[in-house]
Amino acid sequence: MTTRLEARVEAGHRIRLAGELDISTVPVLEQSVDGLVDDPLILELTDLTFLDSTGLRAILRLARSHADRGRLVLRAPTPRVLEVLTICGVLGGPLNLELERKAEAAG
Repeated sequence: MTTRLEARVEAGHRIRLAGELDISTVPVLEQSVDGLVDDPLILELTDLTFLDSTGLRAILRLARSHADRGRLVLRAPTPRVLEVLTICGVLGGPLNLELERKAEAAG
């Protein structure tokens, strides 16, 4: 089985993820954020359909590495991805990780 992730950098500080973020696609995310320093760094998760522990670990590493430069915003995650984030307890923790739901993202 092959998984696919598309990561497009938009507006210099927003990365739109589409597809699955797992062990085989984490390098796509890592390459797309390499060199981005804007605050906030926004991961647009509207089209992310799957997130496994490896993908979650990559997001947490990104939050840690970006912490000295500002916030990491997870924008409009799908219900499935939001469930993973909630169950794993990463929201509202010590990392500078911020959740922006769909209604907030529209404004």
